[in-house]
Amino acid sequence: MNDQAFRFVALDEAAQLYGRGYRAAVREIATSADLRQRLEMSRRQAASRLPLPPDLRRAYEAQVPHSESAVRQGDFTLLQRHEGRFVPLVRQDLLGVPRLPAAPSVVLPSLLDPTACASGVLDAIREIPDPNAHLDLVDGSLVIFAPDMPTMPALMATLHEVGHYLYEVQSGRSVNLGFAHYVESEAAAMTFCRRGIRRYLELHPPYAADGLEAYQSAEMLLNHYFFLEEAGRLGFHSGHLPPMAMPYLRDNWMKQFGYQIVYAAASQLAVDHATDVLTARRPS
Repeated sequence: MNDQAFRFVALDEAAQLYGRGYRAAVREIATSADLRQRLEMSRRQAASRLPLPPDLRRAYEAQVPHSESAVRQGDFTLLQRHEGRFVPLVRQDLLGVPRLPAAPSVVLPSLLDPTACASGVLDAIREIPDPNAHLDLVDGSLVIFAPDMPTMPALMATLHEVGHYLYEVQSGRSVNLGFAHYVESEAAAMTFCRRGIRRYLELHPPYAADGLEAYQSAEMLLNHYFFLEEAGRLGFHSGHLPPMAMPYLRDNWMKQFGYQIVYAAASQLAVDHATDVLTARRPS
């Protein structure tokens, strides 16, 4: 694709719900059938409003067979089940380990190389109580909002956003970002998080890495699955997908329509060209 701005549709009601906190949003959605129906309707309506320039159409057409293959070969037994349907949560993985001995703010310096530390990433981190970490521009400067709790999910979320930060610092951040920028940034974040957790486990032997590959495989599978679900609404995919329960557990799927192609393409890029998209290596 060329460098024209990439656009997706923000789903306002869902964005407001998750903006008040991930756990609170999930509880509210889970207990209200009317709310779930409204959110589903907003996704249907968004499909008709999504800008689909020719280059993006070609990207969808090219990505669909890759994601179909990933889903067809994917191991859905890695996911939890509820009433006979798969749930977008890993069944057994690193997220279930006991509390870590230290929070991400303490651990990060040992996982970053001097170049990454010099980039100002440690000073850019702001603590938030919610696990929904994100990167944002504040007064023209990149800021990482992440939970600073001694848990594996918090460490993974922080490392993911650090990967985004390092890519954005090197490549430059603007208001009108192109499709390739989004994909490369996501791929860098995925790769940096993967290598960071592996490095952490090497430094802390009691925390075995047995579940790491399973977790990463399940995450990639879900990225391709939800892309195909979205592509189906746009007429790019008509194949069968195993039924998924409680998709609202993936907040990015609920808050915006048209972004799942970024996750799918980034998942593929992170596997095929990890070294090319990772901007600061150590973890290695």
